[in-house]
Amino acid sequence: MRELGYVEGQNVILEYRFAEENVARLPALAADLVRRHVDIIVAAGHPMVLAAKQATTTIPIVMMVPTDPVETGLVESLARPGGNMTGLTNLVVEIAGKPLDKNQRLDGRRIKRVRCKEKNKSFQILLL
Repeated sequence: MRELGYVEGQNVILEYRFAEENVARLPALAADLVRRHVDIIVAAGHPMVLAAKQATTTIPIVMMVPTDPVETGLVESLARPGGNMTGLTNLVVEIAGKPLDKNQRLDGRRIKRVRCKEKNKSFQILLL
């Protein structure tokens, strides 16, 4: 973040919340972030994303979920999530099983593929 001009404590503040394995706490934690008028909420996992979505319709939410966010009702579609939701998933149902061409498009938008490798682990992130 420093390379982009952001220095924690000077021009950016990161607020962390932990449910401590108690999903019943998630709505209150999300509501607290909304009360604090944060600029953006980053949530990982379906329960956290759902709590954030239920807490606000105006603060942008960046979600990271391993499930299909359309099937679970988090977004309207992968190409056009709608509302204040954006993010990524490692499950891309609409193109699953199809080989990716560097110029392939989904709903008129070019798909960018990023390959990541880390100590015997390899995965791909698809960006729309």
